Amino acid sequence: MIIFHSRLFLKILGSYVILLLAVLLIVDVIMARRIQSNHVSHERNRLETSAVVLSQDLLRMEKQGPALQSWVQQYGDRTGFRITLIDPDGKVLADNQHDPTQMGNHANRPEIQEAWRTGTGSSTRFSRTLGTNELYLAYRVPENQSPGLVLRLALPLQQISAGFRTAQRQLIFISLFPFLLALGLGYRLTRSLTQRIASLQEFSENIAQGHLHARVKEVAADELGHLARSLNTTADAMQRFIDELRDEKNRVEAILDGVRAGILATDPEGRVTLMNPALGRFLQVDPQENLGKKVLEIIRSSELKSIL
Repeated sequence: MIIFHSRLFLKILGSYVILLLAVLLIVDVIMARRIQSNHVSHERNRLETSAVVLSQDLLRMEKQGPALQSWVQQYGDRTGFRITLIDPDGKVLADNQHDPTQMGNHANRPEIQEAWRTGTGSSTRFSRTLGTNELYLAYRVPENQSPGLVLRLALPLQQISAGFRTAQRQLIFISLFPFLLALGLGYRLTRSLTQRIASLQEFSENIAQGHLHARVKEVAADELGHLARSLNTTADAMQRFIDELRDEKNRVEAILDGVRAGILATDPEGRVTLMNPALGRFLQVDPQENLGKKVLEIIRSSELKSIL
């Protein structure tokens, strides 16, 4: 439909703050999810890089229980990661945040299975050991003549979400500027539109009261501008028509005033619609004051009444 392409429709549409808020909300949600995804991906890459570096140090040390536990504790404190070492059977050899002897077999953990297959595995899931949601990165550390170990690093999602919430607050703050700008533009457009409609209303009231010289001051090229110019054209035509009627009336009155014979016109109900001065003098009445009266009410002579 044409209305959907009109400038007036677009101006009205742009002034709705609710629509603006809805658009900004959708954009913020989409951007927030993308930021969160990028943030998690960044943390996963950081875990993988750290796992590669730590694996080089792990290859140079003795693979004994106390030594492994001391190693994961030392690097866990340095990096802030949860570090776990798992053997090919799924047994936990060391963990810096929980007693490895109290931990169940990890052979069925998705990131561990993927690491044994491809060398690196990751997952985001709930940790039954710690009771929190964690981001896991498992890295297979091969050794000569043996499958080696799996080095697993983990970060709590709550810690990752803290950084994401900071970015989300920044996104909301940045969104305030375009929102306020669009709100200001919408206010100006709405105010301009209502003022133009008010001028059209004032014009119609003036015409209804008989002020035919009233005109709408409108120069815009949109639908309201076209309407205003059409109304002005109509008012001009009405003014010319009224002027022509007035001139014609004046000519008729001048002719009737010059006629010596009496002239009388009535409607179907016998009411006077026209009386020239000659007849008024003859009847001794004012022609203008007796318009609309019945003839018998005007005539004073009983003889004339009897004739009529």
